[in-house]
Amino acid sequence: MSSPPAPCTRSWSISEDSLKRYVQFASESCIQELLSASDPNRVGSSNDGWKVLALDNGVEISKRRSGSFHIFRSRWLLRSVSPQQFITVANAIDAAKQWDPDLVEARYIKELEENLSIIRLRFGESSKPLFRNREFIVYERRETMDDGTLVVAVASLPKEIAAGLQPKQNNSIRGLLLQSGWVVEKLEDDSCMVTYVVQLDPAGWLPKCFVNRLNTKLVMIIENLRKLAQAGVPSPKPRTIPISPPPWPYTFNYPLEGLKEREMGSPDDDDHPRKQAYRHQTHNRYKLKMLLLVILTNLLTSLLIELNRVHELTTTTNQVSEPLMKTLLNDDFTLGVMSNELKLAIGPHKLPLGYSPRMGSDVLYPPVGAGCLRFQDELSQYMTYDVGGECPVDDVFAQRLMLKGCEPLPLHRCHPKSPANYVEPTRVPDSLWATPPDTSIIWDPYTCKSYQCLIDRKNMPGYFDCKDCFDLQGREKTRWLFDNGRLDYGIDQVLGMKPHGTIRIGLDIGGRTGTFAARMRERNITIITSSMNLDGPFNSFIASRGLILIHVSVSQRLPFFENTIDIVHSMHVLGNWIPDAMLEFTLYDIYRVLRPGGLFWLDHFFCLGSQLNQAYVPMLERTGFKKLRWNAGMKLDRGINKNEWYFSALLEKPRI
Repeated sequence: MSSPPAPCTRSWSISEDSLKRYVQFASESCIQELLSASDPNRVGSSNDGWKVLALDNGVEISKRRSGSFHIFRSRWLLRSVSPQQFITVANAIDAAKQWDPDLVEARYIKELEENLSIIRLRFGESSKPLFRNREFIVYERRETMDDGTLVVAVASLPKEIAAGLQPKQNNSIRGLLLQSGWVVEKLEDDSCMVTYVVQLDPAGWLPKCFVNRLNTKLVMIIENLRKLAQAGVPSPKPRTIPISPPPWPYTFNYPLEGLKEREMGSPDDDDHPRKQAYRHQTHNRYKLKMLLLVILTNLLTSLLIELNRVHELTTTTNQVSEPLMKTLLNDDFTLGVMSNELKLAIGPHKLPLGYSPRMGSDVLYPPVGAGCLRFQDELSQYMTYDVGGECPVDDVFAQRLMLKGCEPLPLHRCHPKSPANYVEPTRVPDSLWATPPDTSIIWDPYTCKSYQCLIDRKNMPGYFDCKDCFDLQGREKTRWLFDNGRLDYGIDQVLGMKPHGTIRIGLDIGGRTGTFAARMRERNITIITSSMNLDGPFNSFIASRGLILIHVSVSQRLPFFENTIDIVHSMHVLGNWIPDAMLEFTLYDIYRVLRPGGLFWLDHFFCLGSQLNQAYVPMLERTGFKKLRWNAGMKLDRGINKNEWYFSALLEKPRI
């Protein structure tokens, strides 16, 4: 009888450079957690969350709940043992096999840098239940602090990445080392204070209470380590690694140790040396999920793009390597000078019901844009108001922050000013082509103080964004109604490229006053319009027409799920004023939200002739769109010598 097929396991094949960036990013917050757990100013504090379980023979054992499992911490003093001597013993793979005979295999998979490695630990069928047929694929990061403190952080790689590096054996269960690691502090008399933190999820079927009970045994490895360190156990023989190992900053051999110290017998078993020198791992996988919601940043975006094997960007924009809150608490921001309202707005906040499996965390970090880190004074000014009172009319100031990258802005706890003598809006469909009354908005932020002033801008000298688009009886009235076979595409001709009724919902990026959405509304198609208020109430005007709007900049990640949108349109907004790297991210994000077969209508993209074929055509090809229509034409209003061009394109997201 044939055996059943092995379950399908999703795996990601990523480059070594991307793997290195991920490990560096994910391990950073783990190191901070380890240092926090070992901070003498916090250890023993009544509000640090740790509950002391035992204090015997100079060894403190404590625990703290984190999600479904407990984190366990041990602290003890090693006299006449230097940090290097202890780490040599604690991180010896060969010694780990002596501490725990259940360990079948402990080997290095990759050496990413001098202090970054990937390791595999495997346990056999005769192991105790917590480790029986378990294997762990982890990264390890080793750092030496300025004061000589040694930190070793270890955590399981995400299962998709681990599967790509090392396929799981059919009969094995891949467990997770969560928040784990060593902190070894150097003392004056050549002694050291050791803090050991460990949290384990063995995966498979095991009651959580059983796992937590066995975890308490894991921390008892310390007695064996203390004996071995004080006895001066010689360094283990050199390890065998698939690639040539770089020299360590100190004698390191690996934490393939105590990944499994689970002793399951009576308390008398605690002295048995089968405790494998724990493998410190930090659950940055869950931490990372939380930070993804908070931040920022090009690093994770580029990594996700590569993990999905769409394209490996070659830009240098993935520079953000620290979580938002770490930066807020340390470098760019100084908490001492923040207002209480700003501190409250940017969190973090403990979840009232504790750990959430969906979030992978027990705290919530309010989303705040990366650019906010660089403009502390402006952000503090933005957060200055009377709680529960009327908000300052600071629309221009707030939008300037958004355009600098401080997007999304922190939440407010005040009421926006309401217009006096407000009247009910015009009913649809009449509202689509009606100018709203002046009493429908607050005019304080704008140069013009009436809609008639905005309409008359078309006759005024100087530059205004969307100079004539508030005049709904002028050029707006005929936009997209006709197709000239060149740069100007007609809506009906574009919709005719798809079966009738299959274009239902879409997005207009930088849709000015919403005329594209109005035209689509007439054809029973719902378009969401993104727009900024550049010296004009564009968002309010769109809403007055009975259309849906979002107030976001072009650099913001589109707030839609992948493969959901039928059509995305953009006119004039996307162009060569956007840095190439940011533009490419935007194009990939448009690709992300479009459904297979969805249309991207790029309308009058402005660039120089030298940029057209050298930069933008290759960029669109890399993104993966299929060309349905393409037209280019020279912009002549400033003279032919300027070599300025427009191109319009109708692109399709391919069906796989």
